[in-house]
Amino acid sequence: MTTSNLITMFRPEGFSYEHSRPAESAWVEIYRAKQNDMIVQALAGGIEKHRMPVRKDGKIEETEQPCLIALPGDDIKVIIPMHLSGMTRERDLQQLVGAKVAFSVIAVDRESGLVVGSRLGALEKMAERTWKELKVGAIRDAVVRKVNRVQAYLDLGGVYVWLKPQDAGHTYIPDMRDSFKVGDVVRVHVTELDREKQSVKVSLKPLVEDPWNHVTRRYLVKGKYHARVTKTMETGFLVTLACGVTAFVPHPRHRRLMIGDELVVQIRKIDPQERRIWAVVPNPNRGGQRK
Repeated sequence: MTTSNLITMFRPEGFSYEHSRPAESAWVEIYRAKQNDMIVQALAGGIEKHRMPVRKDGKIEETEQPCLIALPGDDIKVIIPMHLSGMTRERDLQQLVGAKVAFSVIAVDRESGLVVGSRLGALEKMAERTWKELKVGAIRDAVVRKVNRVQAYLDLGGVYVWLKPQDAGHTYIPDMRDSFKVGDVVRVHVTELDREKQSVKVSLKPLVEDPWNHVTRRYLVKGKYHARVTKTMETGFLVTLACGVTAFVPHPRHRRLMIGDELVVQIRKIDPQERRIWAVVPNPNRGGQRK
């Protein structure tokens, strides 16, 4: 039996919820959302051009525009016009294809199987509710909407925040794209909140164990351990040990290192208070001593 990908529970846009229901019930959810001013989420499957009514200079005109399309069931097509999508360019609209999008139900034509939705309206409703619920210390689900090397863009429910590497964990993260993917659902801790400026900061650190709690038990000075080069500097390298903590390694004489290289390092010093480890790359031809 065909299943629907509709979600009518309040979650950040793109939130994945494992469930299925018969396709016939998708119409029930559509009408339920329209009658109760609820937010729906469905998988965006493509972009089509449609003539849609738009208010311009106080008049209603029909204009052809790109529309985001969702197909929650075989007999239902949801159309989200560009001017109701929250996007201003078709190439931005295209980035939503393949992702779950939120929308409010504006109009329903049961006979033709068409539904007109407003993503913009849904995001505004979500933001209003989220701001009412947000408080320092709260733990919330967030969806990764964008990610680059130095930060991830999280959706808390119509409220957006950039997550920096220093707030994403207790250890060094050289590239956020290695830790986060678009569509990932993460739990975050609200650390700062300014309702007047509508700014919020979040962190994952209070929700994950700090590997430094076990470093002195896990690693011994003079011990040799597997590591991976994660950063290059003028004076040497940072290597990441198996538990996620990093160690500084000076340039070895016997080999050239590059980011991504896997190697064995020998620990020379551990400073738990400063959260720093110093290590060297032993020369296998010289009895394990650095040369």
